[in-house]
Amino acid sequence: MHRSAAHDSIGSPPGIGSVASTPQCNSDALSLGIFSRVNTSVKGQEVVGTRMYSEWASMQQTIQQDLNDLSVLNKFPLIAGKDVATPIVKHLASNLGISSNAHCEPSRLEEDKDVLWCMEVLSYGLGLPLVEHDTIRDSVNVYCEWLMALLKPKICVPKPICEDPNHYAQIMMKHFYNVFVPRTESNADAINRQVVLCHRVLRSLQKVARESVVLVRETWESMLVLLLAINDALLAPPTVKDDIGDQLCERVVGVLFEIWLLACAYSFPSPSLWKTFRDMCLNWRHRINLVDQWNRVNMALTSKLLRFMYGPSFPELKIGEDDCHFTSIEMSNDCVAQSWFRFLHLLGNPVELCYPAVISNTPKFLHFAITSECVVDPCQHECLDILPHILLKAMRGVSILVDAFLGIANYPVDEFHWAANKTVTSSSVQQQPTVTPPQLRKPAKSFSVTSAVNKGGLPKSSIMALSASKSSNVPSSSSQTSVVYTPTSVQQPHPFPSITVGTYESRPPLVSSRPRCNSILHLFGSWLFEAALIGSHLPTSSRAENMKRPSSLVLETRRGSGTSFPDNCDIPADLADRKSVV
Repeated sequence: MHRSAAHDSIGSPPGIGSVASTPQCNSDALSLGIFSRVNTSVKGQEVVGTRMYSEWASMQQTIQQDLNDLSVLNKFPLIAGKDVATPIVKHLASNLGISSNAHCEPSRLEEDKDVLWCMEVLSYGLGLPLVEHDTIRDSVNVYCEWLMALLKPKICVPKPICEDPNHYAQIMMKHFYNVFVPRTESNADAINRQVVLCHRVLRSLQKVARESVVLVRETWESMLVLLLAINDALLAPPTVKDDIGDQLCERVVGVLFEIWLLACAYSFPSPSLWKTFRDMCLNWRHRINLVDQWNRVNMALTSKLLRFMYGPSFPELKIGEDDCHFTSIEMSNDCVAQSWFRFLHLLGNPVELCYPAVISNTPKFLHFAITSECVVDPCQHECLDILPHILLKAMRGVSILVDAFLGIANYPVDEFHWAANKTVTSSSVQQQPTVTPPQLRKPAKSFSVTSAVNKGGLPKSSIMALSASKSSNVPSSSSQTSVVYTPTSVQQPHPFPSITVGTYESRPPLVSSRPRCNSILHLFGSWLFEAALIGSHLPTSSRAENMKRPSSLVLETRRGSGTSFPDNCDIPADLADRKSVV
């Protein structure tokens, strides 16, 4: 059977038509607070992405149960299981012909029961402690060679696998999970060797997804489920420097996103899989590589979307050479639109990245706090210190998408790592300062973070770190001199546009065929406005109601017809005053 159609399960997402640390030890109160949050959902996470899949069940628990189905050898003591697995795995690996002094020999496994018995042994071998590296390595080699039956099988692959490669590949993909499971007894050398084996498995999965023409829908789903489980096992826990999750983060996320896009093209994932994907991504948002990959895929899909929505005359969103494999995937226009919208909402509301209490309200963070020797509030974990930088990357990615819909030319995505590296050199500051006269100086804005802290948000220092790259070398405020830097005083390691808003004259002209403002605001408005108000006082609910504006569509209609507002219309106070004057 060939690859199945891409749109078997494509739904219609709403809105698509509008687009053409301080530890606190032994604290009973803190412990109770952590336990009470284990089963508590985060308030305010009801977003478009959630409503898209509200009628579908997540597969997260089912995935964990299926992958925890251990080999029968796990029922025996470790020494007994190891004595059974080691010689059998070694013999199977010797027939693969991949070592220097070995020859590829025909397999003696002629029946299904023979293959299934050996797979029980291989599954056990993949999950052995890292001190048994040779057995784990041989098990990985055997499975990777057998998996190539989905392409062009060698003579060493058993006959039953050659006859029905999809069935056995689905079993192997469940067993591959054991290779990635973090081991508690790991040291630096053992982790490095485990990482090498994980890379071997990921390369095999990529090769099959890119080149196989016999994959059925069930095999695609098994591959996506495996990659979701791998990423969740490695990325959901708090970041620990140089552990296996830290070393493999960029790689496993990249493979997941690439293969998911391939599945969109050849066997569109079910709504349940999409819901599971989104739910798991919410647990990985403290990993900066997740946002990097999210930005890259969003830009690649947006470039394809603009091409068929607005035609070849619309300014192109340039994609870097490293991401050409994303744009080279052949997709129908409907598939591009559906995939684009779902990936856009994959991380939920990106502004939540400024609230450590929201990002850390996950089972893995809570488990860490409960099991640690000193009970630490999850939102105080040191790995969350990078959240301001992650938020900056996420919102910069959103701003590039908005610019793309407006027809504003952008720089290639391979230069996206711009934000953290911009610096202002002290020499350039001394060369071209411009002193603002005292009578023209504006009072400094005061940022209140009371509401953000109460919500578990970033402290003031973290919020101000969003612009640290611009202010790191700015003279101290005690100098009583306001300095304005010209563009030439900024040293840019990458030719990427500045985050700061330029003058009106410096902005490029907008394309006449761009989408309506309402369409863009429906997609990105809530994120952009909320991000702009980080650290600011919001009006009270009563004042917010008084400031409510009428629908822009109603205003335009009435303006065109020349009719006046009725007396009972909800008009803002300032507009009402103007009306009375007129």
